[in-house]
Amino acid sequence: MRNINYSSFFSCNNQVLGVQINHFLSNISALYPNFNDWLQYKFYQPSYESQRKIIIAHNGTMLLGVALLKKSHDENKICTLYTSPFHQGQGIGSQLVDLSLQYFDSPDVLITVAQEKLIELAPILKSKGFVCTASIKGMYRPESTELFFNLR
Repeated sequence: MRNINYSSFFSCNNQVLGVQINHFLSNISALYPNFNDWLQYKFYQPSYESQRKIIIAHNGTMLLGVALLKKSHDENKICTLYTSPFHQGQGIGSQLVDLSLQYFDSPDVLITVAQEKLIELAPILKSKGFVCTASIKGMYRPESTELFFNLR
């Protein structure tokens, strides 16, 4: 698939896009309690618009990947990075990380990864210069460890 486009938004006041993103991310929502509430009542809120950015990869008709970003004076964080399982291995996740790093324009960037997703994300994170700096067992779910990666 060669026709991959990337678009970014500073809010999700487009309800159709919001529904598409929520549905697209349903495969990972179980990894984080209240994920859908976080999207709706925190991430998409207009009051946070200046601190949130959404980057999507699409082919014109469907989503292929999403990066949800938080940029504030306290934290530069890739909150969510996800590529459709059907489109992994095509460089979409790598491009989403590159676009995210351009947006942050800072060496101080954080991403946390559920232990279950480490095998998928480790190659991209390592290639971009991220290093695991901490881990917290039970941070979001009692049976899971959340790994913290910082750009070095």
